[in-house]
Amino acid sequence: MKNEEEDEFGGGDTQEEVFTQSQIDLTQLAENEDASLSQASPMAVSPVDPRTVPWGRLIPCSGRASTGTAAGEISLLPREPSQRRGRQDGGKTAEFMGIANLSACDAFNEYVIGRSVKCDIVALRQDNGESNSDWVHAMISNRHCKMFTLLSPNANSLDMEVYLEDTSGNGTLVNSSILLRRGEKRLLHTGDEICLVNPAALRKKIRDPTALKTILTHYSYIFVNLHSQHQHAALSAFSFH
Repeated sequence: MKNEEEDEFGGGDTQEEVFTQSQIDLTQLAENEDASLSQASPMAVSPVDPRTVPWGRLIPCSGRASTGTAAGEISLLPREPSQRRGRQDGGKTAEFMGIANLSACDAFNEYVIGRSVKCDIVALRQDNGESNSDWVHAMISNRHCKMFTLLSPNANSLDMEVYLEDTSGNGTLVNSSILLRRGEKRLLHTGDEICLVNPAALRKKIRDPTALKTILTHYSYIFVNLHSQHQHAALSAFSFH
């Protein structure tokens, strides 16, 4: 005959046994939920290849990319040096942006801008129906200028500096005020404007200010240093932790 305690907890189980069983059931439920969440979670993200991450961007002022293939912004991806210039600083080299064995004098991430279809960024003829389009386009050299980067060690880690070098016969204008001549180079920063035509030469034949501005805009680009922006964002995030 069952006593009252057996009737209360059912089948002769003690209160301690029921509590223990409840703990086991809750533990199993939690484990099942963890397993479900684990299965529902996305797979681990593979490491990003640094060579697929743009370090910079050129934005055509005309809104049309001068590559002949797509409109809008032109992404600048990491590139090996076209030639290794030897090792300095006791033969020290470094890996940067996924590029191995870079020395301080190796120019990497080179992009050539010009009229030739062999350039990385092709300056297309302005198709506006004007008779001056051909001779204005002819003012741009086949290999007009080039962008490249050099390693720039700082106190904490490796960094890079971006340069623009003129390789043309008519010069490359920076920020509407600095005319680079052949062989001259200048540091580039985010927001700098690169223009492939010389306004002084244009004014000799074009008097209309509106037409002049349209031509300058067509052959101009705004540079954005994405690498520098990412570095600053990372430092800002670190400073808040």
